[in-house]
This record gives sequence, C-alpha cells and structure tokens, in this order.
Amino acid sequence: MKFKGNLTDEANRLSSWVGKDCCTWKGVGCSDKTGHVVKLDLHYPIFDDHDPNFQMNQLRGQISPSLLDLNHLNYLDLSMNSFYGPLPSSLGRLSYLRVLYTGDNQLNGSIPISLGQLSKLEYLDLSNNSFVGTVFELHFAKLKSLNELYLHSNSLVLNVTSQWIPPFQLQVIQLSSITVGPQFPQWLETQKNVTHLYMSNASISDVIPDWFESIYCGTIYLDLSNNQIKGKVPISQKCKYRYGNGAGDKELLLSSNRFEGPLTLPSDFYFLDLFNNLLSGPITVSDDNATMRFMYLVLSNNHLTGVIPVSLCKAKDITLIDFSNNQLLGKIPPCLG
Repeated sequence: MKFKGNLTDEANRLSSWVGKDCCTWKGVGCSDKTGHVVKLDLHYPIFDDHDPNFQMNQLRGQISPSLLDLNHLNYLDLSMNSFYGPLPSSLGRLSYLRVLYTGDNQLNGSIPISLGQLSKLEYLDLSNNSFVGTVFELHFAKLKSLNELYLHSNSLVLNVTSQWIPPFQLQVIQLSSITVGPQFPQWLETQKNVTHLYMSNASISDVIPDWFESIYCGTIYLDLSNNQIKGKVPISQKCKYRYGNGAGDKELLLSSNRFEGPLTLPSDFYFLDLFNNLLSGPITVSDDNATMRFMYLVLSNNHLTGVIPVSLCKAKDITLIDFSNNQLLGKIPPCLG
C-alpha cells in the first residue's frame, strides 16, 4: 500500500488494492507454497500513444523504496507507464529477481551500481527512459544468468575495458541510441549465443574485426545502421547455422555507415539494407545456383557499377528493391521491371 500511495492512478487501475490479502490484488502474484509476493506486473497493457486516454490510463509517480520490502520478488514489470525519478539505489537487494521491465517510462538519473548484484536476473529492460551517465563493468558484475539486455534510447555511455569478459552469455543485445563507440565493442567476441544484435546510432566509427564473423553467422537480426563503421561489409559466405536452416531468415540493417568495396550478396537473408554507404564495383551473388529468398533489398546511395545480376530473379517473394543513386548500367532484368 505504501507503493500505491506514491502513485497517481486516474484510471483506477489499482482499485482492487484494498484489504489485507494482497495476493488477490490485480497485478500481484504470490507463491502457492509460501504466500510471499513474487510477481508485480503493472505494465500498461496496450501501448497506443494515439489513444486519447493513453496518458490518463498510465500510472504516474516515483518508484517508492517500499518496493524493496518485497524481497522475494522474482518478476517486476512497470513498463509503459509514466514513472519518473531514479531507480531505488538499493535495487540489488531484490536478490530473487529474474525479470525487470522498466522500459517506456520517464525514469531518470544514473543506473544504480547495485543492479550488478542481481545474480538471478535473466531479463533486463531499462529502455526508452531518460537515464544518464556511464554504465560500467560493475553494473554487470554478478549478472551471470542474464540472457536479454535492453538499454536502448537513453543518454547512457557504455564504458568497459577491451579486456572485459562479461559473466553472462546474451541472446538478445539492444544497445541502440546509447554511446557504445567509438571502438567496436571487443567484449562481443565472448558472446556465443547472440541471435539479435541492435547497435544502431551507437557512435561507432571503427572497423569491424574479423572475429565478428561468428556473431554474424549466429544472428537472425543484425542492426548496425546509423554509425560511421568503416571497411568491408560484415557479410560472411561461410556460415554454419545454429538456428533453423539458416536460409532466408536473416535481417541485416547496415545503412548510413562507411562500408566500402564490392558487394557479394548472400543467399541467407530476406531483408538487407545498405543504403547510404560507400560501396563500389559490381554487384555479385555468392552462389548463382542458390535459391534466393529475399523480400527487401536496398542498395541506394552508393557507388555501385556494372549491371544488375539476372540471378536476382530467383527470388520469388520480392517486395522492394532499390538501387537508386548508383552508377549501374544496362537494362533492368524483366523480372524486376
């Protein structure tokens, strides 16, 4: 009830929070064995900022330190509301926490170092807030169980050493619109299970290292757009896939960088965006005999020359192709016309 007392609840979403049996309150979950509160789920259920009642239906207020009294909590979801102010500095006391969602709020201040003590944490989402400051290795010190990390869209700087070996193995990494660069993050080399990597608009101006090939081969979704990354396009023709059959399921967003040199198209993608780079030379295809399954291919605003490969006609589900603002010659293949 102390937690509720700090909040503005115009839509009366917490109207069930009366009486002594908190296990019957909406959004509260208790253990069948112990009766302890183990789950607090207060996320706004429908994210639609065009809804005229959207703001009224959100919970507003600061996160009360009384939240830390729920020391058996393993699931906390406050996302898509209007919580503001800092996270409680002693958040690390919630030692059973496995899931922490605070995304899409107005939280600010620095991220507490104590967060790094949550050794059972599997899912961390602090995205789309107004957090500021630096994220250090200490913020991840004991996060050995972490599987998904979302820090994007904050005013944060990720500052870790090139020798850092994280305690976790991540599957999803979302670091877009925070400062990760200028160097390409060396610690990614230690991550063997990545399927989704988002690092767009991350102030990276480095060359992608050779070891990144293993990350590329494992990803289903790779977004490095809107940086100043240099060198060759990070596309490998040597992948042995860990997930599915590896064919035609890859999304590659590499636009607005400084990738250069010729381009050899792989057959293992359905979305490839290389808009606004420095690519030059002819477009080639890695295997003229392979069936291509791409739907979206964007190569506009480069310096590509030569003719459009006829082998692109083997892609049967084409939705969009954009080769504009290049120096291509010859006729457009009839299948693409």
